[in-house]
Amino acid sequence: MLSFMDFMRVCLAAVLLMSASSGAAQAWKIDYEGSRIGFVASYDSIQFEGLFKRWQGNISFDRTTPGAGAIQINVDMASINTRSNDRDVGIRSEEWFDVAQFAEATYRAGAIRAAGADTFEVDATFSIKGQTHPLVSRFKWQEDDDGARLLGQVKVDRRTFAIGTGDWANDPVIGFGVTITYDLVLRP
Repeated sequence: MLSFMDFMRVCLAAVLLMSASSGAAQAWKIDYEGSRIGFVASYDSIQFEGLFKRWQGNISFDRTTPGAGAIQINVDMASINTRSNDRDVGIRSEEWFDVAQFAEATYRAGAIRAAGADTFEVDATFSIKGQTHPLVSRFKWQEDDDGARLLGQVKVDRRTFAIGTGDWANDPVIGFGVTITYDLVLRP
């Protein structure tokens, strides 16, 4: 039979074990100056890049317990910059991003799981222009004493999200495939 002290030791060990395995993810601060969210699209088979200058996010992640992680990114769609004012004005229009009605796009991670050495797969939802669809994406995680980087890209079909409507809906001059890119610098 266990003595009271032995019983207390077993209970303490169980509590410590449960708290160690509870998988609370670390909250990270985003270094917005060092980070970027953008995309690669094409016009007449010629690629161009765009960046979003204003966005906010919340990231909690620990590579040892990826399932406990949480990622949410909100992008100000009017902050687009493709280094062409004419193109930026066009992309903000009703046929494309319709920023007057849909000012923000949101990426929200669901399940996060390991997919290789420092590579993780995410079941997420992506909402843009009033359309919300599931999205499976991957990211690389690089961590050191100064912080971490979350890097990746995911290809989407713009038609799934009603990007390019009217005459542009099925016009391949503007490529249907768009690659969303992200390089997030994080601090503890």
